[in-house]
Amino acid sequence: MAVRSRIAMKQKDNTYKSISCFHDGGLSGNGKMLYDNYQNPFKVELLMSLGDLSSLKEYIFPDILKQHNFEHPLDDVCVAYHRDRGEKLNFEIDKDLESLIKNVSLSDQEYLYLYEDGHWKYADTISKDYDNIELNDLENDLIKYNIIDQPTFDNNSYIDELSNELVQYVKNVDSYEYNDNYENDDQAFNDMKESLSTISRVDVLIESLCNDINYYASENDLSNNDILNNFKTANNLLIKLNYYSKILEKENDKEMDM
Repeated sequence: MAVRSRIAMKQKDNTYKSISCFHDGGLSGNGKMLYDNYQNPFKVELLMSLGDLSSLKEYIFPDILKQHNFEHPLDDVCVAYHRDRGEKLNFEIDKDLESLIKNVSLSDQEYLYLYEDGHWKYADTISKDYDNIELNDLENDLIKYNIIDQPTFDNNSYIDELSNELVQYVKNVDSYEYNDNYENDDQAFNDMKESLSTISRVDVLIESLCNDINYYASENDLSNNDILNNFKTANNLLIKLNYYSKILEKENDKEMDM
């Protein structure tokens, strides 16, 4: 569905880098896709590096054992004009937020999604009335319009499941180092569970996974099935940890308000 949108990210120098996306730009399309799969700044930066998109999907990199190009894309991989059709790499840099919003209002793009300070905001720009364009919290409106459910989960079962997945990932990545660090799986499980107890320690896990993903993507041959599986697992764990981190933040905010 050709609903055009612009996806932007605030840079460290306070400028705004953005790319366009041709398809499925509405809240239930790209809005939900960004919320579900692009909560980590590292992954958002990788997305920005693709340049303008035909379509936004769950994964940035394709499985190189499978065919992926503009005419025959994988269902769950982004389709980029530069990488997948050989066009010039294209993105925009705006000096400030006002400039970004104004430029989107003058374009044919109907939605703006902005990643800033670890959160997604969005604006409906269909009216093209620059003075009335307001950025709203993406999560709040996804809940408001019943596109996603209010985030809730059983803390104990979620933490246990996530701890087990992290243990298995670490063991698969380097079994020798794993055996050096842990006497048995129970010790590793308890260590991982403790690492999920605070936001700061979760952030360390997130940073470690980001480093792994970058290493797999840039330093390794993803045609190696073991490396490819670790790469996919790291991406999936990153999504879960970012989701869990947001829940921890909300719980901490509630405790501070009491």
